[in-house]
Amino acid sequence: MSLRNSFIIILILISPSVIFRLEAAGDTCLIRLHDCSSVVAIDDILNRESGKLSEGDVKRICAEITDRFHERGYTAFYIKKAVLNKDGTVDLFFNEAVVSDVIVTGISSRTDEVAASIFIKGKLFNENTLKENLAGTKKKYNIKQLNVSIRRGDGQQIVLTAHAVEKIHEIETGILNSPIYGILPGLKYRINYGGFLAGVSLASSFNQNDRSYSGGSVFFNTDSTPGNSYFTISADLTDKKNSFYENDELIYRHKSFTSKVGYCYNKGAAGIGIFLTGTADELEDYPETDGGISFTGSRLELNYNDTPYKIDFDDISSGEIDISSGWNFIEESPSLKVNLNYTFNIPVYSGFFFSFNGNFFYTSDEERLSHSYVFDQYLPCRENDYSSAPWENVAGFDIVYEAMKRTVFILPGIKWGFYNADGGDDNIYAAGIKSLFTSGRTKIELSYFYDMEFSIKKGFLMFSAAAVY
Repeated sequence: MSLRNSFIIILILISPSVIFRLEAAGDTCLIRLHDCSSVVAIDDILNRESGKLSEGDVKRICAEITDRFHERGYTAFYIKKAVLNKDGTVDLFFNEAVVSDVIVTGISSRTDEVAASIFIKGKLFNENTLKENLAGTKKKYNIKQLNVSIRRGDGQQIVLTAHAVEKIHEIETGILNSPIYGILPGLKYRINYGGFLAGVSLASSFNQNDRSYSGGSVFFNTDSTPGNSYFTISADLTDKKNSFYENDELIYRHKSFTSKVGYCYNKGAAGIGIFLTGTADELEDYPETDGGISFTGSRLELNYNDTPYKIDFDDISSGEIDISSGWNFIEESPSLKVNLNYTFNIPVYSGFFFSFNGNFFYTSDEERLSHSYVFDQYLPCRENDYSSAPWENVAGFDIVYEAMKRTVFILPGIKWGFYNADGGDDNIYAAGIKSLFTSGRTKIELSYFYDMEFSIKKGFLMFSAAAVY
């Protein structure tokens, strides 16, 4: 007999036992699963050494599997049927409970988007996932209350019925201690109705004798969801008393009206806005001019903020750059304005992270009325210093200690300021400490920074607080 024929005969003789062992390894032969997606690992429960299963074994196995699924959040899971066969094997028939429908009531628009945000149809129901989705949905779509009931529909699948109560009215109060304008209380009101968002804001230092600020704004967006694309129109009105950099005692009054119309496109954490904008000014006690149109042209906004997609603050990043280009009719020359701010955090280990932050502004305009104070909220290290400049760069570095999880933060840090004043460049190094309290709808921040060239006593204590109702 040839070697080839002998090999074939041996293979035929041993194949039944090989197949039997493969079946035993793949399905344990004792326990066969039906309608199982393997979303939860249960191999350790199924692995049984006994050659036969008793009725008591089957009950224990079913209880262990059910507990395992429920622990993982699949609380709608159950075993439809357990069949104990005469040979001691068992067939288990699962119902892993797919979400077949999500019904949303109580909102005026975007019901399909809200439903998809609550839970994706066709996915296995998971209670933990549902809780996370509900929190994100309320924040994203500005929903005051969102109550969900769970029931079984056809085929014992899950139907979610969500009743939403829209947050139609929202009021935000705040107060800021400005190094330039003193204490500035403010009030904002927003209305969200029919998928539109509109609002108005007011702030004032109540007309101080020297430098003062009063202002307000209104806006209207064609979509109330921050993550969507929309058209927007807004107007800002300010009334300020400012000083000249040549003479701190020389005060002039500056009234300004700015309007803006444009389109915003957002995708995830990133967004872009394109606008047409213009600013008209009225001046009192200002040499050589009593006002006019200080800017008319276009504005480009690029922004990134991944805060809504992060649970902790130690790895968030955000940034925004505004670029305006047009014509200044007061100076009769082209006008360019740039404003940049950013924050990005780097986790070190639990409870500590580094935070890099900064601000940059620039204007090509030569008149004082277009320039900004140097020692404002971005570089609050000197008191009673009213230097102004056409450009300034401030870079900061903080070592952040998370004293209370996601609530209280302590931030010792340094700031470097580089700016142009009186035709020359200057550097400022400041050191200080900040503390931040944030909890749901309330945020409080305290900081004390001082110019390292002077005494620590000559710094500035700044505070801000805001609450949303």
